[in-house]
Amino acid sequence: MAFKDNVRDASADVVQRLDCVEVRTWRLYTPYWKSGTYKWMSPMDTDGLLVHEREASGGPTGAKPPIGVKVPPLLIGVVVQVEEATGHTKPNPFGKASVVNVPLGLWIDRAEYDAMGTFVRHARARLDHAWVLFVTRDNLVGVRRNLGVVTTTNRDSWTLAFDQNATANVIANGIERDVRGFLKGRGRPKRL
Repeated sequence: MAFKDNVRDASADVVQRLDCVEVRTWRLYTPYWKSGTYKWMSPMDTDGLLVHEREASGGPTGAKPPIGVKVPPLLIGVVVQVEEATGHTKPNPFGKASVVNVPLGLWIDRAEYDAMGTFVRHARARLDHAWVLFVTRDNLVGVRRNLGVVTTTNRDSWTLAFDQNATANVIANGIERDVRGFLKGRGRPKRL
């Protein structure tokens, strides 16, 4: 099985392990303005999309919502991108890392369920924050060097490297280790 296939399988496994938000596709969307109206476009397809709801609570007096004001959960995401061939030059990973900065935000198509747990529909929802995780093979020295430059200059991205023969389970364990705290627990991805 190819490395990229193992990363995709690993991403799907981590979605299950961390009970992530169910999405219709791993495609990202963003609105843009053209000819007097907003339209939709897809800036990027991903090799994995890990999205979780996080509650925002606390804060200084005056910033916390008053009692009785409903506050929706934040949607936090990690975009998984395999870098092999295109990572030999810097422009491609720079573009992938900067997708989190599109002006009108990144949107996903998430599944919605009723109170009984029955699927109702897919709804487009905006990610409140997203980071890009580059996954590459550790024997691709040039790619890893370029990704080092990209992740140093793009604070919302980081890299994990695995042996080229790593199984989907090994890759899933590494991804889960890095993103668990960000999606479900305290803090940011370990490598940021």
